[in-house]
Amino acid sequence: MKNFSDIKKEYGLCLRWFNGGGDEAGNTWDYTIWLENVIDPKKERYNICESDGAVLNQKAYDFICEKTLNGFRDKNCINCYDNYIELFKIMGIPELKGGLKVVLKEKGVSVAELTRKIGTSRSMISDIVNGKNQFRNASVENCIKMAKALDMTVEELYDEIYFRRK
Repeated sequence: MKNFSDIKKEYGLCLRWFNGGGDEAGNTWDYTIWLENVIDPKKERYNICESDGAVLNQKAYDFICEKTLNGFRDKNCINCYDNYIELFKIMGIPELKGGLKVVLKEKGVSVAELTRKIGTSRSMISDIVNGKNQFRNASVENCIKMAKALDMTVEELYDEIYFRRK
């Protein structure tokens, strides 16, 4: 059964919120709600309910209210994965492209070839390709070598792995 960690791998997004708010005029609201990228929140954010209480996506907001925030919060929640998938469908957010595996395929480079080009262990590259390790956890030196071998900048490779969607 899939769980919260699968959501992070497949979509890279997590529901965030803070409780309540108000202004000097006495206006109040219950929550500010958004989806943000778990790797880099500054690069990818989908607002559902703004800090002034304005609902930007009524269908998504209604769905969250129906399932309650606990239906998205608990990492051991049985329905958490399904709730996220339905929310992503409502918001039209596709999965991530597939990480380094897709980049290698698009560039026509095999794991063995990349390993040879950068002079590192095959297991290190295979672990990133298979999701056992994260590109962001590789050494700076290896990230630079990988990007250079794929004729990309480190930022381009990082973005392809963590932010490009299908």
